[in-house]
Amino acid sequence: MPPELDREFLWNLLEHIPAMIWMTDADRSCTYVNRATLAFTGTTLPQMLGANWRHTIHPDDLVPLEVALDHHNEDRTALRVEIRNRRHDGEYRWMQVRGHPLFDKDGTFRGTIGLSLDITDAKRHEHELARMVTHDKITGLPNRALLESLIEAAIDNARGEGRKVPVLTFGVDRFQTINETQGHGAGDALLAEIGRRIGLIRHGHEIAGHLSGNRFVMIGEAGASTENAYRAAGRLLELCRTPFRLNDVPHELSASIGISIYPDDGHEPGELMRAAEAALQTAKQLGGNHFAFFDRDLHGHAKNRFDLETDLRRAIPAGELLLHFQPKVSLPDYRLVGFEALVRWHHPERGMLPPVTFVNLAEECGLIGALTRWVFEAVGRQQREWIDAGLEPVPIAVNVSPREFLGDLLEDHLAAYQQFELPAQLMEIEITESTMITDFDRVCRIVQGLTDAGIKVAMDDFGTGYSSLASLNRLPISTLKIDRAFTKDVDWDRASRAVASAIISLAAELGLEVVAEGVETREQLNVLRTLKCTVVQGFLTGRPVPADEAAELLRHPAPIPTARGLI
Repeated sequence: MPPELDREFLWNLLEHIPAMIWMTDADRSCTYVNRATLAFTGTTLPQMLGANWRHTIHPDDLVPLEVALDHHNEDRTALRVEIRNRRHDGEYRWMQVRGHPLFDKDGTFRGTIGLSLDITDAKRHEHELARMVTHDKITGLPNRALLESLIEAAIDNARGEGRKVPVLTFGVDRFQTINETQGHGAGDALLAEIGRRIGLIRHGHEIAGHLSGNRFVMIGEAGASTENAYRAAGRLLELCRTPFRLNDVPHELSASIGISIYPDDGHEPGELMRAAEAALQTAKQLGGNHFAFFDRDLHGHAKNRFDLETDLRRAIPAGELLLHFQPKVSLPDYRLVGFEALVRWHHPERGMLPPVTFVNLAEECGLIGALTRWVFEAVGRQQREWIDAGLEPVPIAVNVSPREFLGDLLEDHLAAYQQFELPAQLMEIEITESTMITDFDRVCRIVQGLTDAGIKVAMDDFGTGYSSLASLNRLPISTLKIDRAFTKDVDWDRASRAVASAIISLAAELGLEVVAEGVETREQLNVLRTLKCTVVQGFLTGRPVPADEAAELLRHPAPIPTARGLI
């Protein structure tokens, strides 16, 4: 042995290594420990020699340690185990234990030499990382991934006993407003406080978790009825009645709760959570501060709406929209004087859908701009095709929502039409009376600009909205359209006839054209002709038709074929 590795040198090396070094004999009695081991245990060398360490091991780790030692002794393999060992101050520390078997010259097993490293800090870090994967950072509650496992476990426990499991989705009303007005820090503080309060109001085996944003979930106690769900929902609503302090200012808040029940509303965690979320939306529609149980019929309606919205988003680029054109016919000669463009959706599965099916949906989901722009471009393209085919075109009216009229009409939608270099008088824009209540002065400026450019503007559904005679006198429109609400009863109802007569007389005094919508019977037509209405529109004189049939009407404008039987 080299001088630098003699016995004394090796002894000093073991004594000064900052890790716990130890040796045991074949009976697992201690034969050597170094200074680091004595410092950890708070004992002396005489106390350790010949002793067994079982009394310092955490009770829960005794069995794993015995199994590892038996395997090590019998198979003469390396010892590898992680256990908790009690330190001199009474704290249990996680130790990584590694041992190697010792043999004499004839191969007889003599004992073990081992190394023990304190890995407590690493274990804590590992535990924290695992908790971050399964728990929400802000509230400390189980997150979506863990919640699904917990719901699955609750289902498994209830299934064999024929019991119900309520799943409640909980959301703070107007939470986005809090974030916008108080800041995201205040929003996070609110979520943390809600998480704390939920922990205080839980009963029995209820489990709470945080999905995302202001969405929380509670897995209620299993029972034979839905009574547990009612009680849990009541406690969650009560949770918000105590004001929250945000930026040192008390805020009174409310909450909405959606409830689904296993097995009534689903058999899988995902199904139950989706059902509870659908019920939550119902509770919010009630004005907040409510709870609602999942209703399959309502959910079917909501799902149908969601599917339709998804399909509508691809309908425009997929080329599924088309225009139909409803004739406007002059009186008394029944000549074709214009069309109203009506968009249709040729859905690949649902067939031809009228605008009432999807236009309001487009408004609600932010697609009305793209839809309006498509209509203007389609009208311009169709007019150009008819002119290039040698037909004499007539003006085409396009309905424009208040938001689009006041927003992107001039810059975007009209530009889509004007790219086809058409005469301005071939375009007519229809607005409703409700457009004026948003910003009347701005509406006047826009209408004046359109009129100066040669584009006609009609007020649709006149008589049902908010306009006054004073405002009408200031608005430079060209046409009034009598709403079908008055037209449909004009042949027998004195009040409807009086309103129609007043609108026609008013239009004549102001020098405006008047169009009666919804004309469906000869009797209605005869009364309107008597009242000196100048233009009619409706199923009697012409239903909305596709472009090829509209082209035929342009070829035979006097009188149009659909009106010949009325002369």
